[in-house]
Amino acid sequence: MILSKQTISEVAKRDDLEIPGENIFALPEKVLQFGTGGLLRGLGDFYIHHANANGKFNGRIVVVKSTGAGDVNNFKLQDNLYTLCVRGIESGQRKEENIICTAISRVLTASEEWKEVLAAAGNPGLKIIISNTTENGLSLVRENVLQTAPASFPGKLTAFLFERYKIFDGAASAGMIIIPTELIPGNGKVLESYVLELAHSNSLPFEFIEWLEKHCRFCNSLVDRIVPGKPSQENKLQIEQKLGYQDELMLIAEPYNLWVIEGDEQVKDTLSFAEACEGIIICPDLSKYRELKLRMLNGTHSIACAIAMLTGVKTVKQAMEDDCISAFIKNVMRHEIAVAVTGDLISGNEVKAFAEKVTDRFSNPYIEHCWETIAANYVTKMQVRLAPVIEGYYHKTGSVPSLIAMGFAAFFVFASDEKNNEKNLTNTSSVKLRDMLLHAGQNFDNLALVLSNTDLWQTDLNKIPGLAKEIFKNILDIKSKGMKNALKDLLENMLSEL
Repeated sequence: MILSKQTISEVAKRDDLEIPGENIFALPEKVLQFGTGGLLRGLGDFYIHHANANGKFNGRIVVVKSTGAGDVNNFKLQDNLYTLCVRGIESGQRKEENIICTAISRVLTASEEWKEVLAAAGNPGLKIIISNTTENGLSLVRENVLQTAPASFPGKLTAFLFERYKIFDGAASAGMIIIPTELIPGNGKVLESYVLELAHSNSLPFEFIEWLEKHCRFCNSLVDRIVPGKPSQENKLQIEQKLGYQDELMLIAEPYNLWVIEGDEQVKDTLSFAEACEGIIICPDLSKYRELKLRMLNGTHSIACAIAMLTGVKTVKQAMEDDCISAFIKNVMRHEIAVAVTGDLISGNEVKAFAEKVTDRFSNPYIEHCWETIAANYVTKMQVRLAPVIEGYYHKTGSVPSLIAMGFAAFFVFASDEKNNEKNLTNTSSVKLRDMLLHAGQNFDNLALVLSNTDLWQTDLNKIPGLAKEIFKNILDIKSKGMKNALKDLLENMLSEL
């Protein structure tokens, strides 16, 4: 039996399965969504489904498939229903639940159904636009937006908003709230700048541009939930056998979920689904949440990555099962990164609570998050996520963060392997820089030169007293003792002093 509107009544009730009521299928469309990927279906669409199930929003989503990759046959076959399988650790306990999500009303393919997409602009109840077209999708392409289905996402959005402006004759009430979730800083303002640029370059009426600026709100947002996508074929068959139906749109997601949206009371009133969802935060400034995620979650990933890979550990889950690496991860996050993050913007209690959630997420037995994937663009990640942490820690304590110094030493040893250097650093490194990294761990002078490279770190890390000395000592320890023993000795010395 394939999951669909016709078969949902035949699905057996279970304690671990949420089955929607039939009244949800009659709800009107209130949201336009660009993108059919797992992140939106596992986060934004999940939130809207949850609100509908609790009578808070009462609206569904019309989705635009922007790219040519893949097809929408499974959406049509299953009446846009799919099962979200939540798997992970929450407050130290395993969590398993399955939710049949009903938020999507229909899926339109931009290349073939552009007229239908533009027709949706005439729906007065459609007030919200959300997107996730990947970071590459949120880019400016100078094109004719009045052609059939512009190539870029900003082009499609500009064309849709212009159509809405014309249909409603520029009425203020026809303005929309646009919330991109692409993972770039200031995503809302970036998208707004692209739309305004396209409006100008296409010589669209000044009145339309004025309407955009006055009556459309482009909100910065931050999303955080690991949604690996489809389960493995083996796991999928096991879940289907247990639930009693077949689902080709099934998704796996971790329990943790967060969507921070910059907005005021008007935005809150329109996004009424947020009332039913604890994971949605609407606030004037999302900087605090971005800092927590960037440093505590992403920064911990990056500083532990080379250590794990040098010890032959392949996934984050396996690292959390290793006493030594797990101790490094927990302590570097709680005793060093947390010190740098805590301040006027973020309280100690907020940092502590976030650290506990990160530990649960890293320990998730259902998600295989590979260190090799985390190592991609390694240089840029170390620069953006950790160079400011070293400076922040030093300015607050007057000392070098010992565990972060070990993580940097492991990074330099990792980068000095030509195979790793070529594979993981090429996207962000010049040939000269790759050569510097290859030789960074050979002697102290080379290391000091690399740490002082402001193009690499956006600051001179060699000015931190004692940093180069401690990193170089760790490099020598790693080479003489091996990664695992060097880390074990450092942890024993550090923990004895805490």
